[in-house]
Amino acid sequence: SGFDWKPHLEMITMHPFPGFSTKLFLKFYDYHPPFAFLVARGFAFLGISPVPSIQLTSTLAMLTSFLFIRSTLRALQFLTKPEGIVFLYFTYSIPLNIYLSRSINMEAVVFAFASGILFFSIKFFRTTSEHSLAQKITTFICLSLLLAGVLMTKFTGFVLLAIPVLVAYFYSSGFSVRNIGLALCACLFALLLVFPYYHSRYFRTEGTWLPNNTNHFDIRRQTAARENRDKDKIGFIFSLFQPAPVHADGLELRDMKVLRLTDTWKDFWVMDKWLIDRQQKSTSILSLSLGPFYFFVLPVLFV
Repeated sequence: SGFDWKPHLEMITMHPFPGFSTKLFLKFYDYHPPFAFLVARGFAFLGISPVPSIQLTSTLAMLTSFLFIRSTLRALQFLTKPEGIVFLYFTYSIPLNIYLSRSINMEAVVFAFASGILFFSIKFFRTTSEHSLAQKITTFICLSLLLAGVLMTKFTGFVLLAIPVLVAYFYSSGFSVRNIGLALCACLFALLLVFPYYHSRYFRTEGTWLPNNTNHFDIRRQTAARENRDKDKIGFIFSLFQPAPVHADGLELRDMKVLRLTDTWKDFWVMDKWLIDRQQKSTSILSLSLGPFYFFVLPVLFV
């Protein structure tokens, strides 16, 4: 299961591999950076069939993320405290994360990189005079390589460039130009590493650094949606924060015409209709009732 699982599968079975071609949009998913596909193809070359190859990639990515977060909590001296233990195991029992660990997706790989970037950011800015220069340089290089790795996995990786900067800010007693500068240097180093790929594959061929497949395959509906948005931009913003009327008919539904943040919140706890329909008969009553429980109760607990 997974959104766009068939296009994802094409990237594992296609020969030659399209992830390095400068011809984009021959396939629906070929515009993505190649890292997650290459890992799954590596398992496929070992004789594992394509679907389990992708699922194995997702499982290992979530396990890697778990170990990074566990190491982060240990570095922060939270791992021996009840709240740290609860945080660790609750995070990886969120329905969305369980789903990511066994489905066809790239987000599990992005999540693994995010967890690693957080760990090495904290490790870098926790270094003291006891740490050697070699240790500091090694940590800096690991941080930069992880940032580059996520940029070679999915465009949403650019959001993760904020993690080192945020860690540098909150680890400083006041605004530290030195720490912020070091964080930005790690980001810049990562950008330099991926620049040749982005320039040759995207900018030179498409004239943009971040091409989008819906602008190619779904341009009519995208254009109509953008025109509708631009007619009332203030109303568009307000509608983001309004409840989704379709949830009255079931939390597994989403508003297909208006973007709603409640749909984003729903995705953490309740599987989307497009994914659950064919599994409905084998899904237990307890499982179906837990999603709505999370959806309504967790906001109160978080506050």
